[in-house]
Amino acid sequence: MKSTKRKKMKPKTKPRYLEGKYANPSDWLIHASFEALCEFVECGDMDIVGWYDSDEDIDEHSSQKYVNEHRQAKKDILELYDYWKERNHKNFEKKNDPIRAKGVPKLKIKFEKVKDAKASKIIFKHGDGSKEDEKVYMKALKDHMKWEKEFYKKEENMLIKLVKIRHYLWA
Repeated sequence: MKSTKRKKMKPKTKPRYLEGKYANPSDWLIHASFEALCEFVECGDMDIVGWYDSDEDIDEHSSQKYVNEHRQAKKDILELYDYWKERNHKNFEKKNDPIRAKGVPKLKIKFEKVKDAKASKIIFKHGDGSKEDEKVYMKALKDHMKWEKEFYKKEENMLIKLVKIRHYLWA
């Protein structure tokens, strides 16, 4: 059987926070989902839905369960929206990621050609190369890995929450 080459397709537009950046499909998944939420909130579509903000909005055909679900969905939508705006603030990682904290030496990577070899040797240098800089960097790296794990867990939980309320995002 002859294999067929797939034509590489590029999306027409990127979600706003991925503009000008390389992005993996895993990045696209969460960014595209939250982009839809942001458009819903920012473009006025949220104003179309009856959220039962006050008891005067409730009529005899609305069950208390239905009203409570809509009120909770509105809270969730606004919580998710606020989370996403904060998460994508330009200083978010700078403020929160331990590896980017003030005083943590920058990692420098150098490639050295190895005689009679096709590969290069990779040399890592932490700050000025001192043992103290290496120690500080390695502690920050350990903290970064813990922070990153928590960050991705929270991101995953927020994406799950978004999926659960997606049927309220209509206009």
